[in-house]
Amino acid sequence: MKKITAKFLLGIFSVFLLINLCFCTSVSAKSHFVIKQIIPDSAGKLILVTGTGNQDVEFKTIKLSNPDRLVVDINNAMLLGSKKSININNEDIKDLRIAQFSSDPDIVRLVLTANTNDVLKKIKIRKNQNTILLDLNELKPTNIAETPLYKDREISEYSEENITAQKEILVNLDINKINTAKDPSEQEKEALIKSLQDKIDHNLVLKKVKHFGNRVIISGTGILSITEPMILENPKRLAFDIHDSTVKSSELLQPISLRNGDFLRIGQFDNNTVRIVIETPKPETYKTIISPDMQSLLIAPENEVSFLEFPDSDSIGEIRDIKIINQDKKTTKIVIISAKPLIHNLKHNNFADGLCLDFYNLKQPKKEVIYNLPRTGQFHGINFEGIERYPNGSRWLFPLNRTTKVQSKLSLDARVLEITLKDVMPVSSWRSNYKLGVVLDAGHGGQEPGAIRAGNYEKNITIDITQRVKTYLKQAGINVIMTREEDETVSLKQRAAITNTEDPDVFVSIHINSSENLGVRGLETYYYTPQSKALAQSVHAKMVNNINSPDRGIRTARFYVIRNTAVPAILAEVGYLSNDSERYSILTEERKDATARAIANGIINYLKSKKSR
Repeated sequence: MKKITAKFLLGIFSVFLLINLCFCTSVSAKSHFVIKQIIPDSAGKLILVTGTGNQDVEFKTIKLSNPDRLVVDINNAMLLGSKKSININNEDIKDLRIAQFSSDPDIVRLVLTANTNDVLKKIKIRKNQNTILLDLNELKPTNIAETPLYKDREISEYSEENITAQKEILVNLDINKINTAKDPSEQEKEALIKSLQDKIDHNLVLKKVKHFGNRVIISGTGILSITEPMILENPKRLAFDIHDSTVKSSELLQPISLRNGDFLRIGQFDNNTVRIVIETPKPETYKTIISPDMQSLLIAPENEVSFLEFPDSDSIGEIRDIKIINQDKKTTKIVIISAKPLIHNLKHNNFADGLCLDFYNLKQPKKEVIYNLPRTGQFHGINFEGIERYPNGSRWLFPLNRTTKVQSKLSLDARVLEITLKDVMPVSSWRSNYKLGVVLDAGHGGQEPGAIRAGNYEKNITIDITQRVKTYLKQAGINVIMTREEDETVSLKQRAAITNTEDPDVFVSIHINSSENLGVRGLETYYYTPQSKALAQSVHAKMVNNINSPDRGIRTARFYVIRNTAVPAILAEVGYLSNDSERYSILTEERKDATARAIANGIINYLKSKKSR
């Protein structure tokens, strides 16, 4: 009986204790401010921290530096869920984080990181029952779309294997197989497209394709993002991708025959990519232009571009501001602000022409605006041209580094264009006391072997000697840029463009000569512009004094690489491969090293004399 009574009393005590704990927990929960949501408004003007519970929310603020941030500690509060990091649509705010800072006492900490301490002073904090309001009204909202409007392609994206290995839903790219290829049934296409749409939340869904003669307009819902168009061979065609996109219906996958005989095809290349291919003998003549609302893409030959279907197609803009923002050694942003929505086309030609930006409704800015823009490792100035048939337009030409990749974004109102120039490798730090440095050009390379005698290729000898020259110059504290570092094909135009982009003190091209007259041997140095004569004299003198070969003199010539470079430029012929005795000498380590040392010393002497003037 005693045991039963003890068990009964123990049970009563346990129930009482459980009820008491539940009551205490309930009271405690009611006394807490339970944070359920952190809501930034889309305009970047306000942040709301909302919850339930305590009607009298208490908090304290602390301002910290390195980095500049505002800390808001909310007392007697609990965060529903885990810690969060929230994007704020405001260019003055870097990020916003919230987390349960402690559990005894219960404190939720909100940390807002700003660009400067002055930004923190402009933030106002208020409370309204179960809500804390952070007022950012005095700060600058960001209205640049997060999705890139344009970005450079990755080389691997457009390999021939990738182009031909299309998914079955992609229309066959070979024009000769149009009549023989069997497309999947409409039901299969629709099922596949629906499965893609069900699996992925795409940034853009393409819904309409309109065809007017040689003009095609592709429209959808969302924001377009295209890659740099690529010209491919066999058959000749222009190809580019629309990333993070899908087509709404298989009807959009039908090939389009243009009035000029070209073919345009749209294909769902993979789950996230729509690929556009134009088969044409003149791919370089086509323009791809995104509408100001970023929902339509115009594809047309350059002489047939028209924007009647675009919103704000008749507006004429003027420059409000141009900003050059040097983010770090590898990255520069160019921000172009217009009074009206912009209609533009962006084209990046590596090496040769840099970045070409066509504004069809924006006139060239005043010269003083451009002259005052700061230069950076990626931004080297702007040249301007007119656009035929568009008197209110302008063409902007940006010389770029070889390694620069381009990406652009457009504001939601289409008035602000943000172009990011980012080098794959950091811009060289020119360590010498001279202006910049030296561009060395090893003649020929890749598919251009140069002179060939007895199984010996000029391209292999020139890269060997040029690498040795580079070593000697670097030992002297001079930075060196090579037009090629290995056996690769680099066009003459590319070599000149590399030099003009890097803007060195001098350009030196190294070659081995050849002649039908097998008895000819000796050293020759060529220049074209008067400013290059002193460099030619300095290098040639060192070669003649240090290489056992006849002096054939300094001459002028119209070689492309020395005629199209803006800096002092020479071309050195360091012997004749066609002469048996000189060929044997050129191939020896002693001769190659003596040649490299002579050229390097000639360059160094020239730079020293230039510095002392």
